[in-house]
Amino acid sequence: MHRFTAVGAASLAVAGLVVASATASSAHDQRDDARRGATATPIKHLVVIFNENVSFDHYFATYPNAANTDGTRFTAAH
Repeated sequence: MHRFTAVGAASLAVAGLVVASATASSAHDQRDDARRGATATPIKHLVVIFNENVSFDHYFATYPNAANTDGTRFTAAH
């Protein structure tokens, strides 16, 4: 039983070190990407699927910027 505990503890320690090193290098890579401003696969489309018969207020009732518009027509900024 004692040997199993020691092997388990050693395995957890090695796994923790692997995860920590992978996380550190990933964070470093993300900072470099943020500085460059480019992505390998930029997002071109976003598809949102809503449930049927669910109102706008159901999804956005507590969102502070979700308000009725004043009636002005929408024009996309370029």
